[in-house]
Amino acid sequence: MSQFQTANINSVVDLRTATDAKIGPSLTKLGFSQSFSLIDTRLGLGYLSAIIAALTFYIEKKFSFQDGFNYTFGLVILYFIVVFFQLLHSKYFEKNIIYKGSNSNDKIVIIRGKIDKYIPQYDLKFDIKDGKNNNKRKSFDKVLQFVEIFDKFGNLHEDKLIQWLKLSLEEKEN
Repeated sequence: MSQFQTANINSVVDLRTATDAKIGPSLTKLGFSQSFSLIDTRLGLGYLSAIIAALTFYIEKKFSFQDGFNYTFGLVILYFIVVFFQLLHSKYFEKNIIYKGSNSNDKIVIIRGKIDKYIPQYDLKFDIKDGKNNNKRKSFDKVLQFVEIFDKFGNLHEDKLIQWLKLSLEEKEN
C-alpha cells in the first residue's frame, strides 16, 4: 500500500513541493542514501553569519563607539563576505538540486528539477556518475507528468513515483 501526500492539483508549485518531499524517501527504497553535504554547507554558512551578527551586537554593547569601531567594521565586512558566499552557494552549487545521493555500488545520482507554473509537468535532469570511475558520467533529461503519480484528489502515490524513478534510472543504464 502506498503512502499518500496530498497536494492541490490546481497548483503546479504545490505538486512539485509534494513530489520533492517524496523523491528522497523513494530513492532510499531503491537502495540509495541521500547526501546532505549541500544542505550542511548552507546551514554552516547560515550559522556562521548568525554568530558574526551576535558578536557584532556584543561588541556594540560592551565597548564604546570608538573602542569597538574597528572590530565592528571588520565583523560587518566579514558578515557580508559570508552572506555573499552563501548567495553564490545557493545560486550556483545548489541550483535546482532536489536530490543528491549514492548507492552501495558508488553510483552517484544528482537530480535537478524545474517547472513551468502553468504546465503540469516536472522537467527533471539526472546526472549519474560512477564513483569508482569519475570519467564515466551520464546526463539525461526526463519529463514527469504529474498525472502519472497523482490521482484526481491530489494524492501522491509513492509506489508509482518509485516505479517511475526505477524505470528512468534503469532505462539509461542499458
